Amino acid sequence: MDELNNEIISEEKIKKWNKPLLILSILTYLVSLITLFAFAVNLIDFISQIISLKEQMGGTLEGITFYMIVSSLSSIVLPNLAFSVILLGVGTLILIKAKIKQSL
Repeated sequence: MDELNNEIISEEKIKKWNKPLLILSILTYLVSLITLFAFAVNLIDFISQIISLKEQMGGTLEGITFYMIVSSLSSIVLPNLAFSVILLGVGTLILIKAKIKQSL
C-alpha cells in the first residue's frame, strides 16, 4: 500500500514539473546516450589501433598501450568534457530563464 502511495506522490510531482526542467531532463538523457555511443565507437577504434600498431611496430603491448592512452586523451576525453560543460551551461541558462519567468 505504501508503494502505491509513493508512486501516486511521485506521479503528482512529475506532473508539477515546468517545461524547462522537462526539456533539460530529456536533453540530458539524449546527450548521455550520444556520449555513450561516441565513447563506445572511440573505444572500439582505440582497441583496433593498438592491435594494428603492435603488428606494425612489433613493440611490447604495454608500451604501445601507454602511448595510445596518452595520445587518445586529447581526442576522446577532452572533447567529451567540453561537451559536458557546454551542456551544463545550456541547462543552467534554461533554469535561470525559467526562474526569471516565474518571478515576473
